[in-house]
Amino acid sequence: MKKTLLFLVALLFLGSIGFAEKPAMSGRGDNDQMMMHKRMIQNGMRPGERLKARLKEELKLTDAQIEKLGNFKDDMLLAGKKLGLKIQKLNISIEEEMLNDAINYNKIKQLLKKINDLEYQKKLLRLTYLQKVQKLLSKEQFKKFRAMFFKMRDAGKKIMKKRMEKIRK
Repeated sequence: MKKTLLFLVALLFLGSIGFAEKPAMSGRGDNDQMMMHKRMIQNGMRPGERLKARLKEELKLTDAQIEKLGNFKDDMLLAGKKLGLKIQKLNISIEEEMLNDAINYNKIKQLLKKINDLEYQKKLLRLTYLQKVQKLLSKEQFKKFRAMFFKMRDAGKKIMKKRMEKIRK
């Protein structure tokens, strides 16, 4: 009886510690990101508007340039999502083919080639976007744009690295 009671007390204690501990990743993003998002909304600024304001200020862009950059990005993202959906469907087809009793390896190879071609098209989208941006901006603006892009990319990599470290713990 004492052993059972001791076991239950220990179990309750350990369970309460587990509930008190903050989860590594809640699925909604980091609290810092949520707070930044709330501050932007309180200041009347949506997330995309903050970037536009920063680009306008640092690169000395006109309103027309800002609008065209937004359109270029929207077009690239939409086309990229469409290609991504096609890739997902092909991956599902590969998985289904692998579950068949008689696996058709030639069909899987064809599907893999299609996926490779679609991935290539996604990379070309980014290149085309960069070319459009370069044509739109002056040499000095484009130089600053690239520097900002790489700075943001590196910051994003650091954030992802921190998130992965949290998940691994």
